[in-house]
Amino acid sequence: MNFWTKDILEQVLSDAKFYGDFDEFSSCGVCVVPTYSSAGKIHILRKSDETSGISENFLEKEEIRNNINAIMCTDYEYFKKYGYPIIEVKDIQSSLYEMACFIRGRYSGKVIAITGSAGKSTTTQICYDALKQYGVDGNINRANTVYGISWNMANYDLNKPYWVNEVSLNRGMFPSARMVIPDIAVITNIAPVHLTQDQSLELIAKLKSRIFTEMKSGGSAVLYKNMEYYQTVESAALAKNLKIVTFGLDTDSDIQVITDEFSGIKVYGRVFEYSKYPVPVHVLLDMAAVVGVFVAAGLPVDENLFQSFRKFRPIAGRGVVMNGYFDQNRHITVMDESYNANPLSMELTLNGFNSLYKANENKLLVLGEMSEGGAQTSVQHENLAHTIFEVNPSRVILLGKNMSVLYEKIKDNLDCHYYDSVDKIIDDISNYVVDNDYIFVKGSHSTELNKLINFFKTQFKKYGK
Repeated sequence: MNFWTKDILEQVLSDAKFYGDFDEFSSCGVCVVPTYSSAGKIHILRKSDETSGISENFLEKEEIRNNINAIMCTDYEYFKKYGYPIIEVKDIQSSLYEMACFIRGRYSGKVIAITGSAGKSTTTQICYDALKQYGVDGNINRANTVYGISWNMANYDLNKPYWVNEVSLNRGMFPSARMVIPDIAVITNIAPVHLTQDQSLELIAKLKSRIFTEMKSGGSAVLYKNMEYYQTVESAALAKNLKIVTFGLDTDSDIQVITDEFSGIKVYGRVFEYSKYPVPVHVLLDMAAVVGVFVAAGLPVDENLFQSFRKFRPIAGRGVVMNGYFDQNRHITVMDESYNANPLSMELTLNGFNSLYKANENKLLVLGEMSEGGAQTSVQHENLAHTIFEVNPSRVILLGKNMSVLYEKIKDNLDCHYYDSVDKIIDDISNYVVDNDYIFVKGSHSTELNKLINFFKTQFKKYGK
């Protein structure tokens, strides 16, 4: 759908200047990343000293040049050499934000916003997949900042009945809440992540609750009943007169995860079996959140929904399981949770790993430190000991300064090794891997444990998966 015309852009971007032939111009959206270049889009270009948009170096690629129907930039004189129609604006990010707010104001479908300290990317993907049968757009590329949501929304189709947005705490939530204006807001959980020394977990709960800011009375909040400071979040939702749907582990949740004789979800008393086999609890919770969205949207919760859940495949760095030969003699299985970590996600995913591989004798945990945990960082790392002991690994590798307190706590009871860089782990990893090993890898993005994952992939490729 080519929503953006010159008339509309002039209405939205009061400071914009238009150069070139815009007489019959229309566009289906914008492109700020070269990998998402497609025909009919306004391409946002940047100069070398700017940060928002596509570097002009990518114009060397013919396929990108052919996709451009106009350029948006901050300097017409610089980019006029390429011969495209140009929209000159003062600030790229502000312009995209205004475009997103404008198209949201014209949208009559339902908008779903998914936020939380852990699980929001996976929940967004599961929700998007489940809504495909009805028609959906969403930022499943995980661009969840104000800027990322802005350029995604500028590409959404007004004719799709559902929009689903993953929303981070970027810039304090208010700008995103005012842009997205959800009909249904999901808060997956509250955990100590991206905290400064003077920030509390209660403050995070209040900040996450800002997602309700612009919601209309009668909208819906889908809330994790077992999260820290649930009452704080619930009070914020009730203050906006929102309908509340809860999901969680306990019987008082509207939507309850089941992990007894089988893995499933109970929805207002009605039981749906997901699998006869163990499934990590955090995966079931993500699915339960999506069930909450369907309940709030008035969509059928039935076997078709659970069939879409069964087709879901984890996102890279967030639970992908791969296996292959580490060398000619050692076959291993690796669970990749390397994208990021906080105390809650670390506990949930370790428990998930344990539910799948509890019976296996050979288990290696590679755990990187959890960054930006605030004033309680040391305690948060030390408290991981209980979960680690429950997993009962045969070996543990810890990475990063903040992991030193955990190392001191568990080193006398487990075969534990401490490192200050992932490159050193990669150098030594062959000394720790055994045949028929089950390896769990997780840490904050800053630990660069993705390098270790890439090393495993290289070995699998070298020796044949």
